Amino acid sequence: MQLPLKWVFEKPIDLEHKEYVLLDYISKIDKELENFKLYPTFQELSIHLANLTAVKEKLEYIQMREYPEEIDDEILIYNIIYKKIKGFENEDLKNIVKIAKNSHEKLKDYFLIAKSIWSIVFESVLIRPFQNNIDKNLFKNNEGYLIFRYKEETFLYKFEIKKINRKFDEDKCEFTFIKSSDYIIVKDEIDLDKEIVFVAEFNEEFPLDGCLLSITKRKVMNYIKQTINIIDIKKTKLNEI
Repeated sequence: MQLPLKWVFEKPIDLEHKEYVLLDYISKIDKELENFKLYPTFQELSIHLANLTAVKEKLEYIQMREYPEEIDDEILIYNIIYKKIKGFENEDLKNIVKIAKNSHEKLKDYFLIAKSIWSIVFESVLIRPFQNNIDKNLFKNNEGYLIFRYKEETFLYKFEIKKINRKFDEDKCEFTFIKSSDYIIVKDEIDLDKEIVFVAEFNEEFPLDGCLLSITKRKVMNYIKQTINIIDIKKTKLNEI
């Protein structure tokens, strides 16, 4: 993380000094968003806003049990711990709250920009099964392959959706790069009777890393979850007849 979560109350507790620290961070994320690099910026802004809210409202701060392994991993509820800010005089605590309020307002603007970009990219990514006739049980394996064309090159990835926290029903989609080439014949690479293959289509003006691949992970998870839910609903209705 480019800016530590404790930055608000790290010494010196000086309003002008903290303003410079924040401006330096903002200049970095501004460049990232200008180039449509959503991750890890979007993730960082989310946790910073949650942290600043805790500071200004409860004089608490967030401590992470573990930081995400990948730049686009979701922030897990399990990994967030709230700690009391201790060891400061009242005057310093007042300044810390003031710094948190001012910083929250500024970072919120950039979070909204990032969220807008995320929504635009999310809507631009289309996911569809490669096979015309699919054994619906393939969806329940929570793994398969992804193929897409990007800037005159075809990419093949393997994906796997893992349950990482059953209590909060949190999943993670992992992509493993297989190969890239001018042209890939899917049936020569994959047994289509045993493996599900998705095709991704998107706007090539967006960067692949830190943007399109991260959004595509979420689209794949959504597609599989929705398909399984539809299958379960249909089965329930058939059993009721």
